Amino acid sequence: MPSTVCRQERYERNELQFFVIHFVRMYILQSLDGLCMRWMVMLIFPCLLLGCKTTDKDDPTQQARELVSRWQGQQIQMVETLPCRILGRDTLAGDLFRRPCKILVYVDSAGCTSCRMQPQEWGALFGEMQPVQDRVSVLFVFETPQREELDLMFLRYGLRYPYFQDRDEQFRKANDFPEDMTSQVFLLERDNKVVLVGNPVGNKALWRLYRNQISTMLSLQPGEWPEREEESKMQKIKTTNK
Repeated sequence: MPSTVCRQERYERNELQFFVIHFVRMYILQSLDGLCMRWMVMLIFPCLLLGCKTTDKDDPTQQARELVSRWQGQQIQMVETLPCRILGRDTLAGDLFRRPCKILVYVDSAGCTSCRMQPQEWGALFGEMQPVQDRVSVLFVFETPQREELDLMFLRYGLRYPYFQDRDEQFRKANDFPEDMTSQVFLLERDNKVVLVGNPVGNKALWRLYRNQISTMLSLQPGEWPEREEESKMQKIKTTNK
């Protein structure tokens, strides 16, 4: 329903733009005397009209709304049989799938994997998550046959987190991910229901929302997971007292 309303509003807005531009065009044509100027206006206004038209497909804001609307509250189906590795070696997932809070990072095989994953930025978030790392799982699922590429990427950036390889698209098919969804990040609660959708890397406002939701889900007390700035202040106070 929300997406239908948005499309209707956009249709009405485009209609209004069309009539305004058409009215101005006709007024200028009637006011101009030179044939050359009339031809210029007739050529320029269609370009302006085309520039004002937008479609749902090309609108990133609308795409984001539809993505959140579709996945909010949905349950992600975990495929626990996917090969799991850490720093280039096979490992077991352990309790990663059963922790009370999970961040799922899904990346398919299209394009540059490291460009879309941004491992260096994730490394910074991992450092910030140390106080809660035993209660929050970060699950990286890659739909790629290139295991060596994943190994080198995690080794290069020193990311000591497990990653899963979805070579046969089992994970995508189990969750009916659309073909054009190349990457996405989900915050999941204990039963794998989606709480938040969106990549917090490079987005301070969204990461703050992730932190708040995680703190609520884990029933954290004030100061149990301090902000990075607060942590630095506390460290300075301890150093001064010594």
